[in-house]
Amino acid sequence: MRILITAYDLEQVEHRGIAVYSKGLIHCLAEAGAEIWLLTQFALPKQPRVPSNLDGDHRSAEIDRLVDLFDPSSSSSSSSRLGGRLALLGLARKLFEIVQRVLISVPYLVGSRIYRRADMRYLKLKDLRDPGRLDSDRLFFLRRVSGFVCAPNLYRASQIAALVPVAKPFRVDCEGFDFLVTACPLFIRPASGRTKLVQTVHDLIPLQYYGSGNRYLFLRTLLASSSAQRIFVSCATSRLFYEYFGSRRLVNGRLERVPDCVLFQRPSLAMLDGDVSRTELLGRVGEEGLKPFKYILFNSFIEPRKNVEFLIRVFGESGLASEGYQLCIVGKKQQLAYSQSIEELSRQTAGVRLVGYVDEVKKAALFLYAGMLASPSHLEGFGIPVLDAACLGLPVMASTCEAYQELFDYRDFSRYMTLISIDRPAEWVQSLGAVKLRGECDPDMAELIVQQRLSRYRRKTGIIEAEMMRSLQRVIAQF
Repeated sequence: MRILITAYDLEQVEHRGIAVYSKGLIHCLAEAGAEIWLLTQFALPKQPRVPSNLDGDHRSAEIDRLVDLFDPSSSSSSSSRLGGRLALLGLARKLFEIVQRVLISVPYLVGSRIYRRADMRYLKLKDLRDPGRLDSDRLFFLRRVSGFVCAPNLYRASQIAALVPVAKPFRVDCEGFDFLVTACPLFIRPASGRTKLVQTVHDLIPLQYYGSGNRYLFLRTLLASSSAQRIFVSCATSRLFYEYFGSRRLVNGRLERVPDCVLFQRPSLAMLDGDVSRTELLGRVGEEGLKPFKYILFNSFIEPRKNVEFLIRVFGESGLASEGYQLCIVGKKQQLAYSQSIEELSRQTAGVRLVGYVDEVKKAALFLYAGMLASPSHLEGFGIPVLDAACLGLPVMASTCEAYQELFDYRDFSRYMTLISIDRPAEWVQSLGAVKLRGECDPDMAELIVQQRLSRYRRKTGIIEAEMMRSLQRVIAQF
């Protein structure tokens, strides 16, 4: 079975949310015996024809350059991306990127809107010169990928097309593949019915929460194909989707009842399963000036929906900072005005550390040694940080949004999760004091807690992976 999976979110600088889902999907499908290829919009410059005796070296050089593009830390990646030299110019860079996207998309927008096989490049990962590169935390997921299908600027062009009311989704020639799986809603579909389309729906937040994205664009991508089989990452998202759009889809010209498919996600702290030493993990925590078990962790994008200002305020009112505890806020800033307000509030509140984006090793370390995870979101589609924490046995304080209630009811997660309405800030202030139960433990007890967390995480990961594979098998069997 050959499966083509969209790499749109894996191309981004920050791997969170949907990228984490994509990695889990790749892992489980490969474990089930599928041959996985990634559909990327990254493009390589056309090269002149080379002598046949140099063809192998030429292929290796190409796949090396493509892998570089998936790794922002590589020097060639930063120099090869258009607009990279304008990185410090703020608004100028933004304008440049908008013009650039339009210009590179024009040939596809005015043409047939189909990516034919001749338009794309097929590169195999077996030709990579140094497979050891894939041991890095950023690229490790590629070890289960067979190759890439390069469709230049596919996602940029299709997003622009989706804004045109009369435009139809871009078609991609997926000949030779049994399934095209979009890891998030995209304005694309297979050119032929021989390849089945599976669309992943993580949430409907742009329809529910003002300021969380372009609602029209989201709807156009969400409904790009009436015959797609859909995977939902939570029962809450599934319920809401069918409530909005009905529970039937078009199959061979007929409306048929849609079988419900919810795919519980795999935890994201993959580095805890690797060879990273305990000493290195503890050192990564110390780099941020944090002490084991004496900080509350927040891990997500910095945007209004995440309700970060609420968390800072209740932490400040709890008085924990006067006892040496800190609030560690990890995540990429999403909206300039909101991020600036969070920075200002953090400066005014003792004990708050804005860490920003961190790599996978540091993220795993911050989870492993945290005293508590806090997530007061207004709305969520799933909640991977809460899943990670509950799998570790790390205490969680979270809002009562539907997705978190679903996690609370999963297996024994209720033992570690406390759900409190964000309408009750006084209860949040009072409950934050529970973090002190572990913050004052002696070294022997601290080591025991870490061992228990690692053991539980590995056990829960195995259980969830098995459930994920069974769910995927049911999805495939429905075709």
